[in-house]
Amino acid sequence: MQVINRTMDGPVTLTENTELWGTVMGDVTVSASCKLEVKGSVQGNMVIERGAEVYVDGSVIGDVKNAGRIEVYGLLKGQIIDAGGEVYIDDRAMVL
Repeated sequence: MQVINRTMDGPVTLTENTELWGTVMGDVTVSASCKLEVKGSVQGNMVIERGAEVYVDGSVIGDVKNAGRIEVYGLLKGQIIDAGGEVYIDDRAMVL
């Protein structure tokens, strides 16, 4: 599993399982069959391809186009755009 512990500029396309503890300043695409755990922050839009999974414990400040699966436990400041994916919003999550 890849771990990102720094601030990096986007756009970023993830092709392997990743833990994000830092910040991505820009858009993120999560490729099919990848898992992304957001403990830090995404400051841009996100695309979740079919077969990909995203767990947000940190924050995403932007819209999410979801064809895979997203679970939100932290902060999502944007819309989830349904592209045939699954969505779970935890009771403690903040979706603005």
